[in-house]
Amino acid sequence: MLAAFRATLEEVEQASVIVQVSDISNTHQAEQDAEVEKVLADLGVDARPRIRVFNKIDRLDADSLAALVSWDGNVYVSALRKTGLDELLRRVDAAMPVDPLIRLRFSVPLADGRTLALVHGLGRVRHSEVRGVKMHLDADLPESLARRLHLGPAVAESSAPIEHKNAEHKNTLRNAPRKINETILEK
Repeated sequence: MLAAFRATLEEVEQASVIVQVSDISNTHQAEQDAEVEKVLADLGVDARPRIRVFNKIDRLDADSLAALVSWDGNVYVSALRKTGLDELLRRVDAAMPVDPLIRLRFSVPLADGRTLALVHGLGRVRHSEVRGVKMHLDADLPESLARRLHLGPAVAESSAPIEHKNAEHKNTLRNAPRKINETILEK
């Protein structure tokens, strides 16, 4: 569990936008949120753009729920009833910075399933071919992912910026966690 928590903290340090989810029905929610604030401050990311999400609104009584309707900058959802999720996705799309796509030609060892999952989940693979113990790929990747995976012009066989429609790219980013989770669950 600690390893998973540390991995999450590393992801927070690299995130462009932080989506902070709280269980609004938890009686200790305010204390837990205060601890999250401390951790984010310790990491130096407390000023990073953030979307505050309060989940489990289905557990609130009608009066409490009505009080949340006023706009305060937060997003109120019920994952169980799928209430407020469209608003959450709209807010994530609006908050995400544009990450330009670049076209790369590179090789990845077949044993490196994490990198292959990220490339397939977050990028657009134009062509792939297995040769020996490596997969050779021609792909359009978000520039930040290529940087994170150390796939730049010096490592890749070629690279070029790709023109893309912002909405299409944001949809790819929005669906990426689901795709990656599906990949992880299959292992």
